[in-house]
Amino acid sequence: MKIKGNKKEDKNKLTIGGILLKNKLIKKCLFRHASTKEFARVMEPRARPEAEMEKIWEKRIGIIAVLFIAAILMWVVCFSSDPPEGRLHEGNLLSRPESAEDVTLKVSGDADAGRWEKQFTFDVAEREFTEEEKEKIGRRIDEYVKEKLPGKNTSLDQVEKKISFVKTVPGINAELEYEYEDRFIRDDGTLIAKNIPSDGIDTEIGLKAKWKNYTGEFHYQIHLLPPEISESKAIISQAKSKIKKSIRSQSTKETIELPTEYTYSEDTGKKSYMPVFVILGVMACMPFLWKSQEKNKISMREDQMMCDHPGFINKVMLLLGAGLTLRYAIERISGEYERELKDGGEKHYVYEELCVTMQELRDGVSEGQAIENFGKRCRCMPYMRFSSVVTQNLRKGAEGILAILEKEATDSLMERKQAALRRGEVAGTKLLFPMMVMLGLVMGIIMVPAFMSM
Repeated sequence: MKIKGNKKEDKNKLTIGGILLKNKLIKKCLFRHASTKEFARVMEPRARPEAEMEKIWEKRIGIIAVLFIAAILMWVVCFSSDPPEGRLHEGNLLSRPESAEDVTLKVSGDADAGRWEKQFTFDVAEREFTEEEKEKIGRRIDEYVKEKLPGKNTSLDQVEKKISFVKTVPGINAELEYEYEDRFIRDDGTLIAKNIPSDGIDTEIGLKAKWKNYTGEFHYQIHLLPPEISESKAIISQAKSKIKKSIRSQSTKETIELPTEYTYSEDTGKKSYMPVFVILGVMACMPFLWKSQEKNKISMREDQMMCDHPGFINKVMLLLGAGLTLRYAIERISGEYERELKDGGEKHYVYEELCVTMQELRDGVSEGQAIENFGKRCRCMPYMRFSSVVTQNLRKGAEGILAILEKEATDSLMERKQAALRRGEVAGTKLLFPMMVMLGLVMGIIMVPAFMSM
């Protein structure tokens, strides 16, 4: 039996990893990792380490290359794509949305203290149908209240003094009832300055008018300012009120024309290169992932070898008891494993190592040295103990080896039972958290209806 490499593959098949590994410098840098080389030897003991290393690094380089190409493509997409299209165009034209939404605008203007810039968020409603006619009484009430309501204030956009709540409208005998926020305005129209923010606040005064069979509702948007507000803040608050009023007054238009005395800009968002950084982060984490996979596979190998130890010892003991020499016993066991493997049997690492031992015996290595190498390659204490017992008996004579192997098989079986118990305890511990979650869900299902019915 010869030491064989990887399975026969298409020689003409070219991969990125295969092309890069043809470079001697790259190959030398990658192949000097002792841990990966040991991992390749342990997982494929009968394969050439160099061939197995090429296979591992070809796969890893392929993954890194795919991630790198993906990062480049994502960067090109992010770089070439345009930011989201805003609703502001031609300086002061604001396109009305299909449905009501908040629009954030950066508004700047000139004041005595210099140029100012402020960011406002406006609720822009969708387009409404026009009202073609208005009743004469309603128009008269609306005009009169708008004229008298500001009182001594210059306009409703800048209210710092008492508001005048008119009780009657000349020529109209209608009952007027006002609605407003009493935390800002008293019944006599005076302002509660301590509740008004320093930069002012928008509020609304509602009016219900009733006269015989006529009823009408009116709403007046006002911007309240505390008496001590500075001139610059007043200008900024007035600008916001003007823009808001302009938006509301053009409710039937597709495009809203904003006041021309201000300069506008819109924050439509920036290009996001987050996918590129995510891919680069994944690439940086790949070496740690490979190390973790190597540890997990080696751990699975050791668990399998520990489970196979009693059966292996029994086979050796049975063949030695039948009169075969140690060499022929190894040849018989490895031959049976080879036939099972060809028939689609499962791979067992202990018998893989035994096949390597058989090849060493055929190459002229002494039985003692071959068995000692077998124990070292297995890297498990029971197999090291087995190789030590066999080599000592080979030096002193084979008498009594069956009794020792029988005791070793019994001890190995007990260790296997203890390992099974430990795995069961670990599995039970892992199930503890899901059981606690299920308990919480059951308690929630029981308790929530009970509390709701109280």
